Amino acid sequence: MPDISMCLGSSCDDRKKCYRYMAFPSDRQSYMVFGLDIGQDEECPDFWDIADAPGSVRCLAKEKKKEINFEL
Repeated sequence: MPDISMCLGSSCDDRKKCYRYMAFPSDRQSYMVFGLDIGQDEECPDFWDIADAPGSVRCLAKEKKKEINFEL
């Protein structure tokens, strides 16, 4: 269970590399939309690379339309 505010930025280009978006949520998870006020060529200051994050993340399998969990 991540003890962070997860991101709802489903239109973000980096969402599948960001722990704030890809972490496996808890039952009582808090969410935010980060990076709303940044320009197109700017990076989100709240981006958290999955490679640098603890815990499990979601692997979104489009063809099977289900979530698969794995540990980093």
